[in-house]
Amino acid sequence: MSVQTQISAEHLQQVQKLLANIPGGAERAVRNAVTRAASHLRTSASKVVRERYDLPAAAIRQNETVSVRYSYLNGTQAVISFAGHKLPLFRYRGAAPQMPGVREIVRAHQLTSTAPVPFRSAFITRMRSGHTSIFERTSGKTSANKDEIRQIMGSSVPQMLGSQEVQDKLSAQTAAKLKERLDHEVLRLLNGWGR
Repeated sequence: MSVQTQISAEHLQQVQKLLANIPGGAERAVRNAVTRAASHLRTSASKVVRERYDLPAAAIRQNETVSVRYSYLNGTQAVISFAGHKLPLFRYRGAAPQMPGVREIVRAHQLTSTAPVPFRSAFITRMRSGHTSIFERTSGKTSANKDEIRQIMGSSVPQMLGSQEVQDKLSAQTAAKLKERLDHEVLRLLNGWGR
């Protein structure tokens, strides 16, 4: 999933004129503004995800990879991409019980609008590595002739952000923040604060 935003050629020319007397000023202003806009996008994306999915912000941050790619062709463009693995269902707030070894029916859900669903054949355990999650037995056997288990997973961050409506909303917010930050960076450099 990616969000694109750009600075118009006219706005970029205006910035270059204003910062003509500062060596590398326009490039610094643009790069700082894009960096701050990307940071804002990351925070906004977390908020949008948490509106629909019952996840703490820390779980989203740990499982997302954000990369920013700059392009200086017709104006300046930043493409911000999100990547990441599926999150374990145990990380969602509705997972219960929270301690391994408790003999209860495991319940979990992803969406804030739903109630936790019982998983009758699932169990919560802590692996030797310290990883705690919800697992279920498959019909297979391991090489040590033990029951094979698999971890029950939820969605990944790119899947959560995948709808066009969400992408348009994030793109509009990021474009507004980019314009605001670029004006701020120009003012900052003109006042001599960033030299």
